[in-house]
Amino acid sequence: MINQRATLMIVHIPKAAGTTLRWVMDRQYPGDRIYKIKSDIRGDQERLHEMDGVKKRQLRAVFGHYCYGLHEALAPQQPYAYLTMLRDPVRRVVSLYSYTRTESPAHYLARAAREMTLYDFVTSGVTRHSDNGMVRQLSGYDEFTMRDGRQIPYNDGKVPFRGVTRGHFEAAKKNLAEFAAVGFAGEFDAFLALMRTLFAWRIPHYQNKNVSRERIEPDGREIKAITELNQLDYELYHWAREKFGNGN
Repeated sequence: MINQRATLMIVHIPKAAGTTLRWVMDRQYPGDRIYKIKSDIRGDQERLHEMDGVKKRQLRAVFGHYCYGLHEALAPQQPYAYLTMLRDPVRRVVSLYSYTRTESPAHYLARAAREMTLYDFVTSGVTRHSDNGMVRQLSGYDEFTMRDGRQIPYNDGKVPFRGVTRGHFEAAKKNLAEFAAVGFAGEFDAFLALMRTLFAWRIPHYQNKNVSRERIEPDGREIKAITELNQLDYELYHWAREKFGNGN
């Protein structure tokens, strides 16, 4: 049985409706009960590890772009429950490219995205999260690499570009099977209804956040490249839809 007082470990996969989820989450709990992993991903994780145990136990949620395994930073015997949102891999990667080139000038990938075609952005390895990014975050084997508190293009993941393996996929699937809730971009209302049942969330009126204004329609060559680089993400996505797609 799920503990409604468990600390929610919310893994925000880039461009998978996580920003909208964060907005709703902020309306569930007091700000001092939410710990957010922000731009200094490694530093923020280290600060969570170092936090006083009493304060850790008061946390209702830990949210951000981190990889599976951060529950190890919580206090001993502290109950936790993992959540995440997944998205069709082609749509997710196209959205990542569109967002970084048009919506966020300070994003660490912004310059590269503006100077590259979608095909080059995907295949160059400028971001390793165009290569099975969901499996990377959920496997427990990858982590966001940083330098001086910042992510750097071509160096944003420990697992090399094109280095995600079947073993990483099996680990991600095993981890995901233990998640309390998994949602899917485009089906946000269903996920919120589940959160109301599992964790007594109130459901506010919301608008989708962080939506790219630029609408890019990938051509056949680009779709083929994204699909080939995200075969394991596709397997994970379809497996998760079968397991979690009907209200968990």
